Amino acid sequence: MRSIPIVLAMAFTLANIFVFPIPHTITLRYSFGASVLLIVGYYFFRHSLASQISKDLHPVLMVYAALTGWIIFQALAISTETVWALTEFKKQWLISSVYLFLGIGLVSSIQSSTSRGNGEASSWLLILIMAVLASQILFTVIDDLIIYFQSGDMPFMRARLTSGERYDGADGHTSMSYVSSLLLPILIADTLARLNFRKRLLPISAPILVLLFAADLFCLYLMKSRNSILDALTLLAAAAVMYAHFSLVRQYRKRIMGGIAVFFLLLGVGAHFAYRYDSRWQTFAETIPLALKTQQERSWMHDGQYPRLPDGRDIDASAYLRIAMMKEGLRLVLDHPLGWGYGRQAFYHAIQNKYGASNYTGPGHSHSGMLDLAIGIGLPGVGLWLLFLALTVRSAWRQASQKRNPTGLLICLLVLGFFSRSLIDSNLRDHMLEEFLLLLGIYMTLALGDRRATATPDTGVPVVSKT
Repeated sequence: MRSIPIVLAMAFTLANIFVFPIPHTITLRYSFGASVLLIVGYYFFRHSLASQISKDLHPVLMVYAALTGWIIFQALAISTETVWALTEFKKQWLISSVYLFLGIGLVSSIQSSTSRGNGEASSWLLILIMAVLASQILFTVIDDLIIYFQSGDMPFMRARLTSGERYDGADGHTSMSYVSSLLLPILIADTLARLNFRKRLLPISAPILVLLFAADLFCLYLMKSRNSILDALTLLAAAAVMYAHFSLVRQYRKRIMGGIAVFFLLLGVGAHFAYRYDSRWQTFAETIPLALKTQQERSWMHDGQYPRLPDGRDIDASAYLRIAMMKEGLRLVLDHPLGWGYGRQAFYHAIQNKYGASNYTGPGHSHSGMLDLAIGIGLPGVGLWLLFLALTVRSAWRQASQKRNPTGLLICLLVLGFFSRSLIDSNLRDHMLEEFLLLLGIYMTLALGDRRATATPDTGVPVVSKT
């Protein structure tokens, strides 16, 4: 009977992961989160699980706590919009922090339960997370292929599972591309573990792994999200570096160099097709000089009113806005290096404060999560966020390099992917930040979290030895 609450907590967590990218499910996912919080809170405090968390996690969590404290201090003592900043803190950062605690607390509770004879449930949690993410990718790919065979036209940028108002799925491609970006680190980490560690992160055959890789990359192709494609290329490049790092022995040198050569060849082919078949890339170079003229040409301040290219063609609005807002956002950071106040729309508030409320009618964010964060909580806050990520990666890399723990690779890839995307996409908010911190809490605790945990020889997932 002791295992029933743990099973329910796992089920609610998986359900939460499934509904994260689906619009209009805020009440549902917070209900799942609250249910997990009740169960995890009981186990965490009833069994004093905080004392069992590895010392490797202590500096990571201390920096996160310091960052949280800075956000509050900045809102109270520095920001000119204290009420708004504190409201955003409660709606965004506080809830996301709860999800980080849920991830840590869930795995700690599972490991505590495991020590009393309830099996290796913590290793199953990672497998089930992969299954949930993969099910969403496979559903979208199959659904789009059915539409293709029925109509003869490939339904690019269509994802009905994550669509909001439109049944054809035309507004769901961004959320689905984010799901794809969360599945890819798991698949890459498992592949690296098989090649370098002779371990499996996932108990699936090689053909199934290849099938999931193909489905995930094909889904990225269908969604045509440049942010996710760049994210995927970053992860694949990192995978090549990791493979080389762990395989630098003389007898494998030729194989390594050949593999890296093939990888960069495929990378070049992919970049060529992306440029050739996505017209948005073909006007990118011509867009840059127009977008940088933010003071002479202020079309970026008015949503939908953009200049044309010198030859009369329509400008790529997405590239134009990102470049213009990047430049203006950096100016805002230089104007207020301690920040304007935490919030999803920190860019919007700062721009209106600088140019006047009636002069800006554009998006609320700058299309860069890192830039939004810098505008909101200033350079000290960004420094603490980067330190939090760096310490997480350092601890995870030690697990991977010293203990051959595949979960350490997974953490490094997850953080790298999320960070790289935050440079060009506004993902440090809403369900994207919540899901990232939930998964990060789960993965960190699987790899680092329990002092008694050791990596199993077959999966590499830390499971507490039975007593």
